[in-house]
Amino acid sequence: MKFYIWFEKFMDLILRLLWILVVWIHEMKNIRKKKKLYSEIQLQPHQIQEIDRMWKQAYGRKIPRTWNRLYQSYMGQFDAKYFPEILFTTKLELVMNQRHVCRVLCDKNLLGILFEDDEVKVPKTIVSNAWGYLYDGSHNIITEEKMLEVLKDVGNIVIKPTINTNSGIGITMHNIQNGIDLLSGESVKNIIIKLNNNYIIQEKLVAHSDYARLYDKSINTIRIITYIVDNSVHHGPLALRIGRGGKFIDNLHAGGIMIGLTDHGILNKVGFSEMQDRFYKHPDSGVVFEGYSVSSTLQIINAAKRLHGRIPGIGIISWDFMIDKDDNVVIIECNLSSQSIWFPQMVNGCSFFGDDTEKMINLISKKK
Repeated sequence: MKFYIWFEKFMDLILRLLWILVVWIHEMKNIRKKKKLYSEIQLQPHQIQEIDRMWKQAYGRKIPRTWNRLYQSYMGQFDAKYFPEILFTTKLELVMNQRHVCRVLCDKNLLGILFEDDEVKVPKTIVSNAWGYLYDGSHNIITEEKMLEVLKDVGNIVIKPTINTNSGIGITMHNIQNGIDLLSGESVKNIIIKLNNNYIIQEKLVAHSDYARLYDKSINTIRIITYIVDNSVHHGPLALRIGRGGKFIDNLHAGGIMIGLTDHGILNKVGFSEMQDRFYKHPDSGVVFEGYSVSSTLQIINAAKRLHGRIPGIGIISWDFMIDKDDNVVIIECNLSSQSIWFPQMVNGCSFFGDDTEKMINLISKKK
């Protein structure tokens, strides 16, 4: 038995090292792809000294300042405490979150089981598939025939993959009447066959008027990232994701707009696409961003910080919340691995960890 435990730990180490290598290559390609965005950003000598001094003291050596320049290129704000994405993805996240734990808990089928309560809702589940086992909305195991019966006249639904998901990839929308999707003309049976395993079918949500006024074809989610430091849950700067161009997905990689906002829901002056297209108003609705206010952001912050403790042993969590038409706080998903902290820094013009930056650097410090 001891040998098998040792062998399992050894294989986990190998997989961890391979993962770090793959992520490092990805981050290097990504920063090179965006070189044009920061090529004209030149740091002043005193700014370089401030960055170098902090990292040498907390990390043990200086780091490349490329990410500082990239983040500054969006809002034009210098911050010595910007945290480079490459150090977050290849080091800090792996220290704070154990990947073997995340692999189990990241299944979207667990969302309602883990988080739904009197203060936080989850999208209503119609049916789901977890590794080939079929369930109804109350977690009862059902047959394929029962699933098709439930879906026959279900109306507007959203189908999502439940594992290994990112950037809204694989999410589809349907309107099922009499067993036929009115949007595509395809039968519900054929749709299900194409899905294979690991998916969830949920009700279509409608955003609160504050969010829908910005753009009414997506639910426009708030990304909040919570983390534990000094035995307390903290949160980084907020970012609002807004769809555009007729798309129902608001993810940045899917062409959405990302804009920073205060804890009280006041939007910044300008929003961005991933490649730094600037938007001072929404290109579809025409709503001006500066000073625009959205509701219930404090409730979202409190919910995220409270729910963090429901997942033991996880140090940092990326949450997506929305406010529905009835003013309910709704959790759309939580991400435990392959997280990102680059866009909250870029769209807010400030470091992600703020005054906690040195403490987070100490977790990965070369001086240990």
